[in-house]
Amino acid sequence: MIIAGAILYVLLVLPLSAFIHGIGVMALRPAQCPPSRTMRGAGWFASTWHYPLAAAWPVTLPLTYLLALTVIVRETRANMKKSR
Repeated sequence: MIIAGAILYVLLVLPLSAFIHGIGVMALRPAQCPPSRTMRGAGWFASTWHYPLAAAWPVTLPLTYLLALTVIVRETRANMKKSR
């Protein structure tokens, strides 16, 4: 049960935070980002990860929730079989 809870936490919280972060990254274009020491070296990271992830959230978020729902249904069925 603890393992299933940990899996669901990872499947639900991480995609939601990535979704919110992706919207923020899409809203802040590189020209609008304030120059800072931490952002200067992150140009390659932003171009290779942030923008593709931000653009793909309409596909990845529903798939992640579908996977989480599948895990919930399987765990529920397994617990129902054990209780019989």
